[in-house]
Amino acid sequence: MLLPKMGGELVLQSLKQDPTTANIPVIVVSSLPQSEAEKLTHGGAIAHIEKSRLSLATGSENLLTLVNNELFKAKRRVAIGG
Repeated sequence: MLLPKMGGELVLQSLKQDPTTANIPVIVVSSLPQSEAEKLTHGGAIAHIEKSRLSLATGSENLLTLVNNELFKAKRRVAIGG
């Protein structure tokens, strides 16, 4: 979120406003605290993971689980036609 030229919130906003990228699921991985999650999800992110809580193994903060869940949802939408 703390990028040098354009903050992460602006990047997220730009992605969600552009019709070519608006439907791409965004998972924010940041050193900012989990308290930022609500603001980011209202901005269009599907999830926020605090870097200090990031787990590549197991648990609800599992990046691989989040990505796999979104891929599954996307496949279902395509299969259903929506």
